[in-house]
Amino acid sequence: MLNPQNRFRLESSLFLILGCLFVGLAHYNNWLIALDRVVYDLTIANTPAPMQDDLVIVAIDDHSLHELGPWPWTRELQADLLSHINSYKPKLVAVDIVYAGETAADQSLVSAIKNIDTFAAPIIIDTTVQGGQHIEVLPFSDLAETADILGHVQIEFDDDAIVRGTYLYQGVGQPVWPHLMVGVSEALGYNSSQPCSNTQSSPLFVSKCNYVRIPFAGPPSTYPQISANLLLQSQPDDALLKQALENKIVLVGAMAFGVGDWITSPLGDDVTPLSGVEFNANLLSAITHGSTIKSVPDWMNATLACLLVALLCLALPRLRPKQGIITIVVTVLFPVALTATLLSLFWIHLPLASVTVASLVIYPLWSWRRHEVAWTFIESELDRIDNEGQRLTWFSSQPNSTDPIAKLLDANVSGQAGSLIVQREKPLSATEEAFLNHATRAPISEAQEDALPGERLAAQIGRLQKRAQIVREGREIGLSALDHMSSGALIVSATGQIVFTNDEAARLLSIEQPMELLECLDGVQPPLGQNWLEIWRTVVLQHESVIFESSAQNTPVFVTARPLSDPETLFAPYWVLTISDLTEIRHAQAQREEALAFLSHDLRSPLSSVLALLEQYGGQDHDGVLERVKSYTQKGLSASDQFLQLSRLQLHSEIEFYPIELDQICQNAADQMFFLAKEKNIAIRIDEPLEEIWVQANGELMERAFVNLLSNAVKYSPDNTEISISFSVDDTFVRTSVSDQGFGIPADELPHVFEPYFRSRAKELVQNRGAGLGLRFVKTVIDRHSGTISARSVVGQGTTFELVLKRDDQDSITATT
Repeated sequence: MLNPQNRFRLESSLFLILGCLFVGLAHYNNWLIALDRVVYDLTIANTPAPMQDDLVIVAIDDHSLHELGPWPWTRELQADLLSHINSYKPKLVAVDIVYAGETAADQSLVSAIKNIDTFAAPIIIDTTVQGGQHIEVLPFSDLAETADILGHVQIEFDDDAIVRGTYLYQGVGQPVWPHLMVGVSEALGYNSSQPCSNTQSSPLFVSKCNYVRIPFAGPPSTYPQISANLLLQSQPDDALLKQALENKIVLVGAMAFGVGDWITSPLGDDVTPLSGVEFNANLLSAITHGSTIKSVPDWMNATLACLLVALLCLALPRLRPKQGIITIVVTVLFPVALTATLLSLFWIHLPLASVTVASLVIYPLWSWRRHEVAWTFIESELDRIDNEGQRLTWFSSQPNSTDPIAKLLDANVSGQAGSLIVQREKPLSATEEAFLNHATRAPISEAQEDALPGERLAAQIGRLQKRAQIVREGREIGLSALDHMSSGALIVSATGQIVFTNDEAARLLSIEQPMELLECLDGVQPPLGQNWLEIWRTVVLQHESVIFESSAQNTPVFVTARPLSDPETLFAPYWVLTISDLTEIRHAQAQREEALAFLSHDLRSPLSSVLALLEQYGGQDHDGVLERVKSYTQKGLSASDQFLQLSRLQLHSEIEFYPIELDQICQNAADQMFFLAKEKNIAIRIDEPLEEIWVQANGELMERAFVNLLSNAVKYSPDNTEISISFSVDDTFVRTSVSDQGFGIPADELPHVFEPYFRSRAKELVQNRGAGLGLRFVKTVIDRHSGTISARSVVGQGTTFELVLKRDDQDSITATT
C-alpha cells in the first residue's frame, strides 16, 4: 500500500496528465468554443474599434424605396445616383451592388462610372443550383472593364450564425479575388494582407485563405449615412452634402429591410442586425488601422493552456486549503482576464476557456482525493489486520433481515431469530424445512464493539477481536489458495451473504465496500429468461450448477455458480461463484477476426475498382459479356460486404445497447427495401402492434438484421407476392415474425440456414443465391442481444423467421430516457 506522500505524488501526476489531455482535446475538438465565443463577443462589444473617419455610407434605405420605387431600381436611376455622388468629388466610390447581366440602360451606368476617379465594384460567388457547382458572378463586361477595383463581398457565418470575420481572398478553384475592401485599402495606399500562394482546390469548389476576425466600431448605424433619396432630390451644389461627401470614401449599398445582406454581429442582435455595407465599412477600418484580430496558433494556444493547468496541478499539493481556494479562484478568472486583455489592447485572440473549465473540475476532485487519502491513512493503521475480516464474513446464523429467506421460499416470513413464522399456501418441502431450520439458528456471539459510548479506540479493539476469530475459523475454506486464484471467486451463504471474495472478483465486480449479493452482481447480465434470484434458488435448493458467458463492468467473463455439497443437508449451505476474465481469449479471437476482415476488405477493393472501370469504359457489350462480368463482380462485392459486416460484428466484443422501438426499426428496414420490392411488385406489410414495443438493443445492428431478412424474402419470392411482419408481446418477451410467400426452403436444409457459407441447392434459389453470410449475420446479431431466432418453411408456400427478444420494461425505458 502506498504511503500518503507517494500517493499524493502519483495522483498529482495523474491529475496533471488528465488536465493537459483535457485542454488539448478541448482545443482540438472545439468542445468549449461556445464559452470562448461568449468571452470574445463580450470583449468586442465593450471595446469599440477605431473608425475610418473619412467614410460615408450612401444607403438605399426604406425611405428611398418608398419615394423612388421598389428594389431593384433601373440602371438609369442607379447611374443618376452615382452621378449625384460624383458631383461632390468623393475620394473613392465602392458599391455593394452586383451588376450581373446586361440591359439596354447599361451605357448610362458605365458613363456615370467613367466620370468617377476610383470606382470599386463587387463580384459574388454563387452556385448554379442548391449544392451545385460554384461560379463567380462578375459585373457585365463593360462595367468590369471600367471599374478600377473588383473584389468579392462574401460573408462568412460561424456555426452559431454570427459573423465575426471573413476570408480576405476567395475564388473558384484558386483564391484569386481579394475582398473588395482589400482592393479599396490598397487604392488608398495602405498595405493589406498578401495573397495566398500555391493554394488550389477543385475548379468546382470555392478556395479561401487569410481568414481574419474584425473588431466593430459600434452597433448598427455607427457609421454616418446619407439616404439615396436625399441625394437624388437635392440641389447640385448642396453645401451640407458637399461637406459630407467631398474627398470622402463613399460606400453605396442596400440598407432597407428585406433588401441586401443582413447579419448578426457580436455587437448586434436579431432585432437590429448589421447590413452588409456596414460590415464592409468595419472591415475597411480594421484593415486601414491595422486592427484586424490575429489568432494565436493552435499549438501555442494548447501549450499555454496545458502549462496553466500543469502549474495548478503542481501547486495544489503544496498549498493549504485556504491557499488552494485563492489559487483556484485566480486560475478560474485569470484565463478570462488574459483573453479579454489581449483582445481589447492588442487585437490578439487567445481562447482559454478550457483552462477555466479544467480548473473548476480539478479542484473539487483533488480536494476529495486529498481528504480521502488522509482518512484512509488514519483508518489503515487501525484496520490493517481487519482486511481478512472484510473479505471473509464467517456466518452460521440467520441474516440481518428475513427478506432473503422470504425470497428463496417465495413466502411471507416474519419474526426474529429462532421463531420465524412462514406463511405460504403450498407446504414446505423437506429441503425447504432443512433450510429454514438452518437459517433460524441462534447467531454466534460477537465481541462488543463499543467498550465505552463514543469511544472509537475501544470499538476498533472490539473489531480486531471479532475479525481475528473470523480469520482463524476461515482457514477451513482455504483462504490462502482461493486468494491466489486467477479467476474471481465468491463464496456465498445459502441466505445470500458474501462470505468470501478474492481480489480478482473484487476487480471484476468493482467491489469497494460491503454490498448485498444481488447489488454486487447487478453488473453481470444473467442468461436470457433468467435472473440472479432464480439462479440463486437453482444452486441452493436444487443442487444444480449454472454456467454461462456474460460481462462484468464491460469485461467479458465466464461465470460458474456451483453448490458446495454437504452430506448432512438437503440444500447447499454455501455455494461458489467463479468469474473468469475472458479478455485475453476475446483478444485472440479479435485478432483472428480482424485478419479475416482485412482479407475481406482487400477482396472488396479490386471488385469495386472493376465495377468502376466497367461503368466508365464499358463500351460496346458483345453478346452480353460485359453485363455478365458486371453481374459476377457485383455478386463478389456483395459477398465481400456481407463477410466484412459479419467480421466487424464478431470483432467488437462490446455493443452499445439502448431502448428502441422494435416496430420502428422494422419500418426503417422496410423503407430501405422499398425500391427493391417495388421492382418485383412485392408488398411489405407491417402489422401495427397494439402497444409500444421497447427492447434494449443496438438500433444499427438490429436494423441491418431486418434488412437482411427482408432482402432474402424479396430475392427468393415470386413477383406480385407479399411479405408480412407481425409482433407477439407478453410481459417478458417480444416475438417478431417475418413471413414471405416465396419458394420456401427444403426441410433437410432448414437446420443449416444459419450456418456460415450455407447456400441452398434448390433449383428455384440457385440463380439468386448469395454468399451464405446474410442469415449468419442475423443469427450473430440476435445472439449478441441474448435472443433467439428460428425458421420454419413449406416448399412452394413460403418461409417464416421468428425472432425472440427480451422486452424492456417501462421503468427501465423511463430511466434511460
